[in-house]
Amino acid sequence: MRCRISRVENLTLVPYQSQRSKIGNPDGLSRLFSRFSTRVSSLSDTVRSAATKHFGRHKEQEPRQTQELNDSQDATNDVSSPHDLIPWIDLLPPELLAAIFQEYVELGRSPWNLACVCVKWREVALRIAVLWKHLLVIDNRRMVRRFASQQVPGYRNRLIFGRFQICMTAEQVDDAVSRTGSVLLDVKIALSQQKDPDVLPANNSLDLLLKVFGTNGIHRRIGSISIYGLPSTVPSFPQPLIASFPSLNSFTCTTGSTEWLPLIGQMLSPSRELTYLRLNARFLDVVKHGEFWGTLQDLHVGESALADPHVCEIAANTALSRCQRLESLHIGTAARWPNANSPTVSHNKLLNAQLHCHPRYLGQLRAPLLKILDITEFQQSTECTSVDTSGFPAVEKLTAWTSDPRWIYGSKFSNLISLSITSPYHRIVADTHWGGVPPNEVFVPNAFPLVEEVKFHVASTDITFIAALESVPNAQKITIVPGVLPNPTFGQDLLPRLSGPEPFVLCPKAQRIQIGIRLECLDASKDILEPLVQTVVDDRQRGGSPLESFIIYWPRPILMKEYVKHEGDVVG
Repeated sequence: MRCRISRVENLTLVPYQSQRSKIGNPDGLSRLFSRFSTRVSSLSDTVRSAATKHFGRHKEQEPRQTQELNDSQDATNDVSSPHDLIPWIDLLPPELLAAIFQEYVELGRSPWNLACVCVKWREVALRIAVLWKHLLVIDNRRMVRRFASQQVPGYRNRLIFGRFQICMTAEQVDDAVSRTGSVLLDVKIALSQQKDPDVLPANNSLDLLLKVFGTNGIHRRIGSISIYGLPSTVPSFPQPLIASFPSLNSFTCTTGSTEWLPLIGQMLSPSRELTYLRLNARFLDVVKHGEFWGTLQDLHVGESALADPHVCEIAANTALSRCQRLESLHIGTAARWPNANSPTVSHNKLLNAQLHCHPRYLGQLRAPLLKILDITEFQQSTECTSVDTSGFPAVEKLTAWTSDPRWIYGSKFSNLISLSITSPYHRIVADTHWGGVPPNEVFVPNAFPLVEEVKFHVASTDITFIAALESVPNAQKITIVPGVLPNPTFGQDLLPRLSGPEPFVLCPKAQRIQIGIRLECLDASKDILEPLVQTVVDDRQRGGSPLESFIIYWPRPILMKEYVKHEGDVVG
């Protein structure tokens, strides 16, 4: 079927019969072709995938559809003038055209772009309710300018932002919802936090809040809601607000004053179908007893400078002990989970975890399927030299921001493929700064033989980085960031260890090496290091394992210099 789809893509696009009669000269035809090509070209990337999906679901229709496409190709090849051409888009069944439209909108484009192409496309697009489910509710001109909205051709007061229809009044919300049939809505709300002269009209925010949250509003139709702006104070409503969103499966709230806390809790607590939750840490306490924790699959608790860490810790302990289906977890600094008071919990479906906690408390987490672990400590872990990691034996990618990596090498991460260690880099670290222990005892040699990608972001000297690379002997992609302060001797011992004979060379399977990053360049002697870099490149080329790239970020001005081309040649 792939060959048939490719033939569809190569057919000539032509206007419909009713439009051909209005073309009186070749120039007019060319202009119309150009307009059609511009409108339809953005769909070219989605036609193949949508068609493949459709034909996979409708095998019984394949012979008829294939014959139609062949006939259209033959007709295209036999015509003697453009007036006899048959537009291939007319031959697509409505189901396939609908699938293409859905793919187009899911890529972030507006369905109005489709509806404005021609009469047929407009009729098809307006019949597909799922295309119109995305609403952006805002209440002032400044927000419109911020979202860089576009005007729908032919509609003066109709604005769009990507796939979202912009609604600035309750009437516009009703108009947008009227095209959605019975599908669940995806609503984003960004209202002014305080009185704004750009708000239209003066009571517009209240009307929009009632339309979304009011008992007579659209709350029963909302499947996903994201709140990015609310008034700083809760206005006086002429009618009671809703008790819940009965169909809600995704909720995001990253803003809101303390006055909104009870209402947020009232909205969420009765929800029983929620699978995605992203909220400010201050809201965690008011929803910790909600009915949705058992169905939640993705939880993201953000930062909040106003949140009480002790209250957030208690709320996190209560809530996370009730999650049985969690697959992705992100806990910010305010919640600090797991902590000293956390019970031992099992998350048997957890695959990805980003935590802010002391490493010693990781033993209170049991996640046998966990693949990705990202941990940032909020206290120095100098006294923590080993951690019980038996609860997540399947971790393949570890990212750690830690002041002392000894706990990593004292633990059992036997399946690691990717390792990233970042230590505080506000000072040059002495070679024996980790409790007086030398680097070769901190970074245990051959500790992680399966690691292929490694990043060491440590403000230290060559001795530390040599020991670190000895712990990952089979690394293929290496990134070293030695800090922002001047380190004039950096590399003079490390780079010779990256070349030389096989028994002594570091990471003989390395393919890509990078020193420094754009925001933290290497402040060392360029005149001394560049000949050493060339030696590394030449030695690995002669040894039969040439590097694919060797990049150094130099300061003043910031310059990313690549010393290896793909052929293995040194760049001057």
